Amino acid sequence: MPLSRSQLTNALLTLTPQQITDLYQFEHFKKWTCDLFAMAHHVNYSTAHRRLHKLMRAGAIMVKVGNPLPAGGRETDLYYPTPTGARMITRLRERAKNYVTPPDVSNPTDNLHDLATLEVAIRAEGYATARAFQERKFTWLNKPYSVIPDVEFISPDNKDHMYIEVEQTSRPDHIAGKYEKYTRYFQTQNLRRCWLVVVFPDRRTEKLLRREHEAAAEAAANALPGDYNLFWATLSELRSKRVTTFDNPVERQSDNTWRQIGTGFLECTYGFLPW
Repeated sequence: MPLSRSQLTNALLTLTPQQITDLYQFEHFKKWTCDLFAMAHHVNYSTAHRRLHKLMRAGAIMVKVGNPLPAGGRETDLYYPTPTGARMITRLRERAKNYVTPPDVSNPTDNLHDLATLEVAIRAEGYATARAFQERKFTWLNKPYSVIPDVEFISPDNKDHMYIEVEQTSRPDHIAGKYEKYTRYFQTQNLRRCWLVVVFPDRRTEKLLRREHEAAAEAAANALPGDYNLFWATLSELRSKRVTTFDNPVERQSDNTWRQIGTGFLECTYGFLPW
């Protein structure tokens, strides 16, 4: 039975400030693993596990325990908000006209996609300003259109709006339609400040699909000439290079020069267009 308003208020009053902060993480990205929670908040695994389980005891989130794997071990546990947790966020954020809903976690493919989307946002240093799966409406030639980026975030210098799509579908109509919509959308924005980065989950997927994406991107750009920032990356490369920043992390040396100490997200992106 759903909680009454007074019961919800009493439940919220039991939350500590840390629990409220942690619950807010489920507002836009509704599916988490313990590893990703630890990465996003710069804590170790045990701390992340403890904080998530405090939210579970408060009734705000649930865990979908990973299924056993044929080769041993099991899938990663998935944490997501309960209906009560979604109402808590809605109330705390005063989102009565745009309330939070609990996610559907029944489809394993969708879960993997959503977790990959979250991981890219964290590794691109865009998590703090990121919005997931939010529709962006626009008008093109007096007709309404929309795009729904997997992730949209603003770059650390506050200049670039970056749209990230995690892709593994091989449907030609879907691929062609994606670039057609984005080039139209970018025409209504400041072109040099809009980026689309398509992220393939691994090298195998990238090798199978990149040529189709290149052709679709070039066709869309030729149909609507402009200066488009259309790029691709692979999640496996971001992981192997331990990318956790937008640009190059550097440190000052004793001789007052700078030394690069890591690889940034932008260094792992590659252009679709040949010009």
